[in-house]
Amino acid sequence: MATNPFQNYIASEFLETQPRATYLSSPFAEQWQTRSTGITDPSKRRFYQSSFQDIYNDYLAKLGTQARGGEVPSMRFRDYLADDPFTERFSRLTPMQKGIYSQDYNPRTRQIYY
Repeated sequence: MATNPFQNYIASEFLETQPRATYLSSPFAEQWQTRSTGITDPSKRRFYQSSFQDIYNDYLAKLGTQARGGEVPSMRFRDYLADDPFTERFSRLTPMQKGIYSQDYNPRTRQIYY
């Protein structure tokens, strides 16, 4: 069985031309979403799945900043994702946006006055 000598090039080229595939298959993001117990955190997963466009726009802005600074924009999207754009963005969310509802743990109480 012959091996394809262009295998690595094809995979690399595909990831460079398909930013959504790069984003959704990011090993760093998978690690970021997983708790220390090995279970995926549902609020982080929801955040990750819904924030592709925002993170990609931040990446494009970083490339634009490099270009305006006189540099050749050479950062790849894979490298940008490896720099952890998730934690800082996720930490700025309110508890409600993260899916944490305080009323689940602190139910309302009523005062009954006679």
